[in-house]
Amino acid sequence: MPQENKTEKATPRRRQEQRKEGRTAQSQDLVLVLSLCTVFFTIKLFMPYATVFIKDYYVYIMENLSSLAEDGLAGQRPLLIRTLLCFFMSAFPIILVAGLCGVLFTGMQTKFLISKKAVAFKFSHLNPINGLKNMFSGKGFMKLASVSLKTAVVGWMLYKDYCKSAESFARLIDVDLASGVLFIASEIGRIVINLCFVLVGIAAFDYLYNWWIFEKSIRMTKQEVKEEYKQLEGDPRIKGYIRRRQRQLAQNRMMQMVPKADVVIRNPTHFAVALKYEQERDFAPKVIAKGMDDIALKIIEIAEESEIPIIEDKPLARTLYKRVKLGKMIPSETFKAVAEVLVWVYRMRKKNLGMEELV
Repeated sequence: MPQENKTEKATPRRRQEQRKEGRTAQSQDLVLVLSLCTVFFTIKLFMPYATVFIKDYYVYIMENLSSLAEDGLAGQRPLLIRTLLCFFMSAFPIILVAGLCGVLFTGMQTKFLISKKAVAFKFSHLNPINGLKNMFSGKGFMKLASVSLKTAVVGWMLYKDYCKSAESFARLIDVDLASGVLFIASEIGRIVINLCFVLVGIAAFDYLYNWWIFEKSIRMTKQEVKEEYKQLEGDPRIKGYIRRRQRQLAQNRMMQMVPKADVVIRNPTHFAVALKYEQERDFAPKVIAKGMDDIALKIIEIAEESEIPIIEDKPLARTLYKRVKLGKMIPSETFKAVAEVLVWVYRMRKKNLGMEELV
């Protein structure tokens, strides 16, 4: 499918599928630069403490150099312990920070995505032809241009800093060793800090570029969006049929309740509301059926067949239809009007029962 037809943004489902494949917008350069910067500042912060352990280790070696050479393998155990202790107290924290930085900065970009498909072994990765294609593809040339740009920027900055410090470095021959070491360390720190700012900016641009490429690669055509919508939501025609069927079933159940009503209030053909009042259970009468136009006529028809009293009250019928949901009790402001209707209905029932007894 042509790329130019993919004009729609990726849907959440498409993004989720890409995450399962291990594809997200990320920049390895950003991880590398941020890790290097963090490690550098960790070294700068931790170096005074590490220097103490390194100095003690050096002093121990110098003081016991002759005895260590004479004792053989048996005498090497204290040296091994001292060496491991010096390593763990001086270098291990920095190595640990470096490892954690890689995990943390990668996870911040991928939201700590772990995909089996992304790390699965593929024989296609060993195909030299595929490697050559990737090397001479547009993406390969962009990587080459990016590396060249970064190298040029770093080289220019190093040359600029060297030109500023060349005269100072030449004067180191006249200073003592400790002062010279401190000066070199401070100059290296200044250069690295300047490089960090520049490299972070380049890495941020690299991330934005990778994000743009990723978003472009997962775009969808309008037809793909429609097909996905059908898969998630179902065919609109089928959904329409299901809704119509559900309404029909609900109406059928409602119509079955009409013969149980105490009274039907109508207006006169537009609205019809069937009420049921069970004094032992309910605080107020309930609306057990209601409808408008054709449904109202059907309710009236069933009520007539079931000999349910039908009262014509336009305001009351309209109010009950609009304000009361099916199966709910009537509001308090309609109590008086409904009570008058029910009183009339009960009187008519008693009157009819009396006439039947006489007959």
